[in-house]
Amino acid sequence: MTELISTLVLFINETLLYWVPALVLLGYAVKHCTGFPNQLIPLVEVSGGALIGIFFGLVTSGGNILDIIMYAGQGALLGVIAIALYDIVHGAIKEWKARQSSKKKEEK
Repeated sequence: MTELISTLVLFINETLLYWVPALVLLGYAVKHCTGFPNQLIPLVEVSGGALIGIFFGLVTSGGNILDIIMYAGQGALLGVIAIALYDIVHGAIKEWKARQSSKKKEEK
């Protein structure tokens, strides 16, 4: 796990990585609490990450447009990471539930 985070820090500012859980929660809320089409949720995640990156760039760079663009790209990458993290956890939970239900069927 440490190696993964070390690798991510090479591409993304470490402070921005703290926003990944917020983006996961944003995607979860959009999926389960709204009627928003599921096919567009990745767009919401990447756009939300880019906005976080833009605001972070505005605060830290003092208005340097190249830094703001760089942080917007890093934020978009945060959205991709949030999508992947959700998919990994969701897939693991589905697999675990499937195994539990097959065990129950075998016991009967």
